[in-house]
This record gives sequence, C-alpha cells and structure tokens, in this order.
Amino acid sequence: MNENRKEKNAIPESVLTKEPGAELAINPQTGKTLKAQEALMPYEFLDEVIWRIENLHQSVENMMQEEFLYEKNNHIDNVQKKKWLEKFFLRMQGALYKGYISAPGPIVDNCSINKIEYRQPIVSKIDF
Repeated sequence: MNENRKEKNAIPESVLTKEPGAELAINPQTGKTLKAQEALMPYEFLDEVIWRIENLHQSVENMMQEEFLYEKNNHIDNVQKKKWLEKFFLRMQGALYKGYISAPGPIVDNCSINKIEYRQPIVSKIDF
C-alpha cells in the first residue's frame, strides 16, 4: 500500500480494504451478495488446508483424522469439517482444467502442490 500512497491514492482505500466477494452468489435470506468466507469456509481453516496439502501432502482422510488449529479455537464438529474439506477438494479438482489451458510454468520448489497428483501436462488438444 505504500506505493499507492506515493501516487496520491490512485486506488481508493475502500477498494484496498474491501473484503473479497463470492462472485455473484446471493444470500437467499437477505438478498445481498455473499462474502467469500460466507460462501466457502473461514480463511483460517482454508489456509491450514492448503498448508497441509503443500507441506504434509495430506489427503481428505488424513486431514479428517487430525485436529486443525481452527477446530481447537472454534469448536467445529466433524460433519462441518468434512463438508468444508470435500467442498475444497471438489473445487480444486474442478479448477484443474486451468492447468491445461495456461502456458506451462516451472515448478519452483519441492513442496509444490503440482508435484503430488496435480500435474500439468503439455497438450495440444484436450476434450473436457
């Protein structure tokens, strides 16, 4: 944000501090757009899921057997935890096609999520 201040607030502060939205998802009770955390899962939980995938190479089954820091502090049950994990992995698998349509990029560290089961093959044509 320091660079923004040099340019006489080229980007309004409200844009920089606004919470991420959930695209065009609408809350049926209020009729207002949902925030990303409301539509997906809490960011603290999501951060730990990503960390566990990249560093510990855990699957959904492994994660279900271990207690998350978010669980300790917020007392969620296993049903909610499983729901969030399944939602995360389903969305991650749904986004894999992006690896087929983007230019190939180098894997720069040994903890990359792509090294386990999410490889990005170079293909000329693919049928989804």
